[in-house]
Amino acid sequence: MLRSTRTRPTEASFDLTPMIDVVMLLIVFFTLTSQFRDAIPTTVDLPREVGQEAAEAAPASISLELRRDGTLASNGREVGLDEIITHIASGSESARAARSELVLRADRMCPVGEVNRVTRALAEAGVRRLKVVTAAEGAPAGVRR
Repeated sequence: MLRSTRTRPTEASFDLTPMIDVVMLLIVFFTLTSQFRDAIPTTVDLPREVGQEAAEAAPASISLELRRDGTLASNGREVGLDEIITHIASGSESARAARSELVLRADRMCPVGEVNRVTRALAEAGVRRLKVVTAAEGAPAGVRR
């Protein structure tokens, strides 16, 4: 009796492990290199006031910090008021967003004259809406509202 020498063709299979490894590495890479809005720690001691609940800032709005010594910072980088005004006057998309809404976090020990000077300059630059961030009454220092 003759036996068939033909063998069944084996099914093609893919090993998905390398592809999963690559996808995982991409996820880790993009997570570590992305910029998160509140990732930069700040040392601004906000004034304590009763106010509205924490409102979400517009995604493209500019957030400024007015520190105790009167210096301005944006995204953890110290900037001058003239640099902010120049940026707001430019025609970029973030400048249009800043003119429509700007978030100011002023230290409670900052002289009120500095706060007035900054807000006046921002209003003259065309900022239509300015949000001033405060901490809730009774909140520990550093908790923002």
